[in-house]
Amino acid sequence: MKTRLLLTAMFFLAVLCAAAAAHAQITPSGNPSLVGQTVTFTFTVTPQVQTSASPTGTITFSDNGSFVVTGTVQNGTATGSITFTTTGDHTVTAAYSGDQNFGPSTGTIIETVAASNIFTLSATPTSLTQPAGGQSTTDVTLFQTAAGNASVHLSCDGLPAGATCVFLQTDLLPSSTGAKTLLTISSTAKQQASANTAPGTYLFAALCIAMGLILVPNHRSYLLAFAFALCFIVTGCGGHTKFLSETPAGTYSVHVVGTSSSLSQESTVQLTVK
Repeated sequence: MKTRLLLTAMFFLAVLCAAAAAHAQITPSGNPSLVGQTVTFTFTVTPQVQTSASPTGTITFSDNGSFVVTGTVQNGTATGSITFTTTGDHTVTAAYSGDQNFGPSTGTIIETVAASNIFTLSATPTSLTQPAGGQSTTDVTLFQTAAGNASVHLSCDGLPAGATCVFLQTDLLPSSTGAKTLLTISSTAKQQASANTAPGTYLFAALCIAMGLILVPNHRSYLLAFAFALCFIVTGCGGHTKFLSETPAGTYSVHVVGTSSSLSQESTVQLTVK
């Protein structure tokens, strides 16, 4: 009887430990932000141990302790949007409910809300996933409390090897309602370029056949000359094969940077290459 109770207790303890093995991360679409600007927060739940299960449940978002919105977890992520009405530092908390496989967890971030006439930058969505050789898009929006009079230059930082980023508009004028452009991030799949054969290779092969026919005009010489020339062409003397690098699999923090004069703002996009 005691042995059965001990085994049962150990079983439930193992379940509780396994359920608690999850890492939580909260990412804003932009930080700092402006009064009246809507910021989208992405909450990601990542298993700490290898498992085929995907987190489910709900996320409750709050601003300085006050409930704002609830999001549903899909494929380990949930989003919630908050429109700030006061300036200062806002403590945004996202609380994960947990499910049968993962225990509850909480993520917190400080969102700075400004009233001055500066521009802010946001990217939505903040989480992108693609296979090597694929591409993903996110909307980049520039806000300013009043109509901007100086354009902002956009760029990317922290891209993995073989990846590129292209903006539909590289220079954008911020506005109070949000000036938007599209960002496309592309990765590279492993490719083999075609072999380049030097032009002299074919000429030399033709000479080999001609010499064989002239010097030894019999059936065996035909075969010998042809075989030698064919071998020479196949090996591609003077040519070479190029292998293009592949974007390594992994998760990367890509920084979308906006620069205007001496002011610079950025938003982080999590890029996962499979």
